[in-house]
Amino acid sequence: MLLILLLLLVSSPTAISILPNTSISLPDPDSVADHLHRQVELSHRRALLQAKDQRQCLTGNPIDDCWRCAGTDWRSDRQRLAECGLGFGRDALGGKGGKLYVVTDSSDSDPVNPRPGTLRYAAIQDDPLWITFSADMTIRLSEELLVNSFKTIDGRGADVHIAGGACITLQYVSNVIIHNINIHHCVSAGNANIRSSPTHFGYRTRSDGDGISIYGARKIWIDHCSLSNCADGLIDAIMGSTGITISNNYFSHHDDVMLLGHSDDYLPDSEMQVTIAFNRFGEELVQRMPRCRRGYIHIVNNDFTQWEMYAIGGSANPTVNSQGNRYTAPSNPNAKEVTKRVDTEDGQWEGWNWRSEGDVMVNGAFFVASGAGVEAKYGLASSVEPKSVALIDQLTRSAGVFGGTRETDTTGGPGTGTVSGAGGAAEARGGYGYLEIVMADRQICGVPERVQLHVAMLALQFGYAGFHVVSRAALNMGISKLVFPVYRNIIAFLLLLPFAFFLEKKDRPPITFSFLLHFFVLALIGITANQGFYLLGLENTTPTFASAIQNSVPALTFLMAAALRIEKVKINRRDGIAKLAGTLACVLGASVITLYKGPAIFTPSKSLNQYIDNSDHHPSPMFWLKDPKGKSWTLGCLYLIGHCLSWSAWLVLQAPVLKKYPARLSVTAYTCFFGVLQFLVIALAVERDYSAWIFRSGGEFFTIFYAGFVASGIAFAVQIWCIDRGGPVFVAVYQPVQTLVVAIMASIALGEEFYLGGIIGAVLIVIGLYLVLYGKSEERAFAAKEAAIASVTNADDDSIRSSNVTNFKTSSLAQPLLASSSESV
Repeated sequence: MLLILLLLLVSSPTAISILPNTSISLPDPDSVADHLHRQVELSHRRALLQAKDQRQCLTGNPIDDCWRCAGTDWRSDRQRLAECGLGFGRDALGGKGGKLYVVTDSSDSDPVNPRPGTLRYAAIQDDPLWITFSADMTIRLSEELLVNSFKTIDGRGADVHIAGGACITLQYVSNVIIHNINIHHCVSAGNANIRSSPTHFGYRTRSDGDGISIYGARKIWIDHCSLSNCADGLIDAIMGSTGITISNNYFSHHDDVMLLGHSDDYLPDSEMQVTIAFNRFGEELVQRMPRCRRGYIHIVNNDFTQWEMYAIGGSANPTVNSQGNRYTAPSNPNAKEVTKRVDTEDGQWEGWNWRSEGDVMVNGAFFVASGAGVEAKYGLASSVEPKSVALIDQLTRSAGVFGGTRETDTTGGPGTGTVSGAGGAAEARGGYGYLEIVMADRQICGVPERVQLHVAMLALQFGYAGFHVVSRAALNMGISKLVFPVYRNIIAFLLLLPFAFFLEKKDRPPITFSFLLHFFVLALIGITANQGFYLLGLENTTPTFASAIQNSVPALTFLMAAALRIEKVKINRRDGIAKLAGTLACVLGASVITLYKGPAIFTPSKSLNQYIDNSDHHPSPMFWLKDPKGKSWTLGCLYLIGHCLSWSAWLVLQAPVLKKYPARLSVTAYTCFFGVLQFLVIALAVERDYSAWIFRSGGEFFTIFYAGFVASGIAFAVQIWCIDRGGPVFVAVYQPVQTLVVAIMASIALGEEFYLGGIIGAVLIVIGLYLVLYGKSEERAFAAKEAAIASVTNADDDSIRSSNVTNFKTSSLAQPLLASSSESV
């Protein structure tokens, strides 16, 4: 009889709610992990093959693409989100099939008898509900929010913060989705009555102050939330909880980030299965990302940007499967290890199954793997080529709340970023396209990154344009053409040295004689010949045409690469025709500038030189800008062509060196060092007048300082950032702006005249530049299309097989150019 009663008890719904996991059939964990990888790959291919009308939608993140790119407005089909889960929590239904409930009241004054319209009133209902919000709001919970089963808390379209009070508890429930909510500054609460359903409330002891507490629950999915600054953990899953996915979240400003498992002795946690995917672990995190006890934890495609003690910890023999993550270690030499076996002797954890596969280790980070098969399958994980870094950036770019700043407000109030504006204005925006705009921009002081890039590129062109004018001013003041580059490169080397030494300390290969020889040759071509020809050409022409002829460098680089068979030319394709036409246009433009000067078509009415000449006192000690006559225009143009050829050769030769010595700052610093030595030897041998080494005025000092500090220092740093964030083609597109700015500056400062031949040649060169850039973008698009089609041929996804690939084209601005330069001249 006792046995029968026990069986009836266990089989009843009430017993299931008390002992939630006793009858769960657990999926094969490796199959779940493989399914996630397949979905990432398929979503990435879809993004490559997307049609023009989808170009603002697909991102390669399989979760986001699933609900954002379904062909309908997500506001009219919110519940599609429930079909988009991945990992162990992919079966979480949330409130799918239930009614839509709109939270209109942010108050929480009575946890026993909540008012209709509040979040608590919806969360405790027995029926499935899809909970949304009418407007931006901050909800300060008076006590824990006990969420009932089959609920989705969906913050899309509003800026919702649960902050400054108690937070969310999922206890003995299932099928809960929490999406797009800011959760921060959670505090301990309790010793009070709290309602958990329409028919039950009870006394609750003190809570820990977790952001989200998962207690004996299953089928839970937490997606696109931003969590920080809570009294205990940001997310804790204990007491046999399983079937959990934690994805696309942003964690910051916290000590104990995530706990998975109640205690080492609690055996039901052995059935815990958790997926942690596409998250970004951001600023001021200390440890537990996560800290695991028992169970199977799949940590995949996350970006760990910071920790103070360790990232992944564990005890009681959990299985940790780390795949395709980026771990960036802190500067502290004692905290480089990603992993930590907590309170466990070495001999006890050697058999634990902790895997690292395809992870990228940055700044000296290292993962201590263990268990059977490590040597065969996971031993070389830390040395995997970092090709997945771009994919990690792509998958985690939108981590956290859509449109919100990645940092929650440290005062405990509402965050500053929102996609909706006050009063639920998001509903008026229409479509899903605006989410992509918000997601794609990293903001500084509220300024979108796209705006930052354009402002930075404009400032860069002004900086380099100033260099052309200042260099000509230096020559006019009588500074030696050999002394000038010596001082310039000394300043540049001193600026580069500390950054190269400290930032690439872990990345530099050991130096060899072969590397030193390569650096010497790079300096001979890229510094000595390049800058020497430039100064000789500038002395005999004008800053405007020196800048104009530099626009031919991409075409000349392509020509050299093609001649050396580094670059393949397909003359039967649009990209090959464009590159050839662009190269011919650049050569024709350079020839016109060199061979045909033509009549002067513009002469400034009054220049700064004339103001100086007409003054009653001696010329200003700061500048002597008068442009001397007696130039050899043709010779100057030939020198500038030599400058461009040297620059192009430097770019071509730099590529194989960087493959063997992948530390760009260090290569540039070594090149600059040898350039100083070469110029110094030449200057000491040729420049017999030792007074040429002495600054005679503040103007001379300023020109040299500007050339070294601005053109080779600040501008170098800005250009590297722009190339990293916008791509080399984006940077190259702005090059003609520099020519325009130089023309304006030189006209004002030097009284420069403009000749017909120079203008015709400059226009031809700019046309050639854009043709080459167009050809490169088409070539990359064609190559990506071929690769994607080849992948699709082997894929078993029918939707990809039917994709319209004829309209495929990737963005040209982010594609690699032949090579990227570190300096303009």
